[in-house]
Amino acid sequence: MVFSQYFIDLGYEPANRQTTPDFLVSVTDPLSRIPRADILTAPRSAEEFAVAFKQSELGERNKRDIAEYETSRVGQQELALSYKESAQEEHASGALKTRQVSSNGLTSSYSDQRRQSLSLVDPHADKSRHEAARSHHARSAALPRHQHLRLPHHGCDHGHL
Repeated sequence: MVFSQYFIDLGYEPANRQTTPDFLVSVTDPLSRIPRADILTAPRSAEEFAVAFKQSELGERNKRDIAEYETSRVGQQELALSYKESAQEEHASGALKTRQVSSNGLTSSYSDQRRQSLSLVDPHADKSRHEAARSHHARSAALPRHQHLRLPHHGCDHGHL
């Protein structure tokens, strides 16, 4: 059964050129739904929609499906045990797989990947970068604190005209 047909049979019609999804959404909005002229008992409130669904063929089929599921699945200890064992096996194999991938170097952080790609271009790039940073820090540390912030002088005397 097409779900839009369910609501048409219930007493609503789609607007001209309205898509099925838009029609289904419009039925949930009291200001957007268009009642069919030939059906005067179309549900209006949420409670009326619920009663109509429970009394419909679709509602009856839904009740049967739920009952079938409950008898075949709910309370079945062997199914619950099987599920738990399966989940534990999946978790264990997933954890092992992650360790293997990590130990093979197939998963690594962005910074590790960047470092590795730079070392492929220039094997000394990583070492050179660290040495340059250390050198910069050493020079900065040797200067008095106020000299770190000194701006270059451009020959202007701002205080005197």
